[in-house]
Amino acid sequence: MEDAAGRIVTVRKNSPYRDRSEPDRHARRRANKRAAREGLTELELDAIDALYERAELKSLATGESWQVDHIVPLNRGGRHHVDNMAIISERVNKAKRDKLLSECDEWVQREYLLG
Repeated sequence: MEDAAGRIVTVRKNSPYRDRSEPDRHARRRANKRAAREGLTELELDAIDALYERAELKSLATGESWQVDHIVPLNRGGRHHVDNMAIISERVNKAKRDKLLSECDEWVQREYLLG
């Protein structure tokens, strides 16, 4: 398997990322997010939409990219609910990925809490 730069990358035989294309992974994530929205009230959906709007406004105000993060990731059993979401910088969100905050490096934890 090769990465974007054409370097050979070794992927473990049982890796969940083996032989999966990037579009498939994103499609699964979107489907999980849609499914997670089912059963939420209009008020809860409005609160989630407002959180995304605040992240966008913060990005415009600061010139830095801010994103909405699931504190407990969806694929780890977290809910797509405003109580499980926070606005953090894109840099921290990419470092956190699908980990719990307690599993992250100290700088990620510190930046997450300061964000």
